[in-house]
Amino acid sequence: MYARFANLNHQQGFQKTVFFQTNPIRQQGKMWVVFAVLVIALLSIILMVNFILPRQAKPPNPNTTTVAQMENTTTATVQTDKTPNTPIAGRIESYNGLISAYTLERAGKPVEVGFLAPVYKGDKITVNKPDNSLQLTHQRVEVTVGNSPYTVATIGDIPSTRDNILGWIGKKLSGYHEDKCDPKQTLCDPITVVTRSQTHSDDLSIPLLEDNSAFMVAGTRPFYLRWFGGESPYQVEINQDGQSIVSLSAENQWLTTKALPLKVAATYQVTIKDANGQTITEAFSSVAAIDYPKDLEAGLSPESRQTVNAMWLGSQRQWVLEAYQQASEIADKHYPARLLRDRLEKGLRVKKPKE
Repeated sequence: MYARFANLNHQQGFQKTVFFQTNPIRQQGKMWVVFAVLVIALLSIILMVNFILPRQAKPPNPNTTTVAQMENTTTATVQTDKTPNTPIAGRIESYNGLISAYTLERAGKPVEVGFLAPVYKGDKITVNKPDNSLQLTHQRVEVTVGNSPYTVATIGDIPSTRDNILGWIGKKLSGYHEDKCDPKQTLCDPITVVTRSQTHSDDLSIPLLEDNSAFMVAGTRPFYLRWFGGESPYQVEINQDGQSIVSLSAENQWLTTKALPLKVAATYQVTIKDANGQTITEAFSSVAAIDYPKDLEAGLSPESRQTVNAMWLGSQRQWVLEAYQQASEIADKHYPARLLRDRLEKGLRVKKPKE
């Protein structure tokens, strides 16, 4: 009897021992379950933030393209036939017609005419056709057949590496101009050459606002926009936080709004609906300000200065919309700005040197 009780007690003791040994394991199992649930919840939040909830575009770095990056290229250098220490007297601000209508001589040698090309003391400029004219930043001189050949007499400033950037910008503008002119014509009238027209395609598109990566500077200012495709008339809506700030009808595929109070760090939705009911919606965001390269546009007229800044911005994808605003603002009175506007509205940025 005693032996049987002892054996039973031994078995119960063994069972108790096993019970107290397995209990911590059960508790650890529960802890692992709780940990797994927390991990799954955290992953769900991350997925929701990144893929389900709408993402707010980050304001771009205005110094994406630095002056140093532009300066460190040989393709941006202007061919001047002068030493780097020769003072620049001025620049060719604008001209009409093909470059073949003009002659620029430097030390008896021909030099190519182009937008923002530098001129030096002693240079001789000749306009060969009565309908053509050329404007210089040098004392705001206009050269025509009547005062040709014009000899540059002023001594200017020693060029810096920033002049290479102006040379790059000028070559780009000259190329845009030549592309729009008929080589068979001696006079390429900017007013008739740069003419906007409706495009005929089924699909609506707003190249300026594609990829939801378009930014412009906040403030009270008109808004310029160009789109393509669809059938007129168009209904255009601009909303911010669900509130309409623009609602108008347009017959053409472009518009200029009244001055709009654009807020800092805000996102705006642009919706265009054509006559057939086709709709497209794109967005842009606003930032406080942009830092421009210092002294890049020194000595230029206000219109050329604004065009140079717009060209700088237009070489960076996120700033194409802002560049378009600046070019459009003066496009009707400054031909180089009009050339830039017509390129940017197609969603084409200005290619940097070496691109």
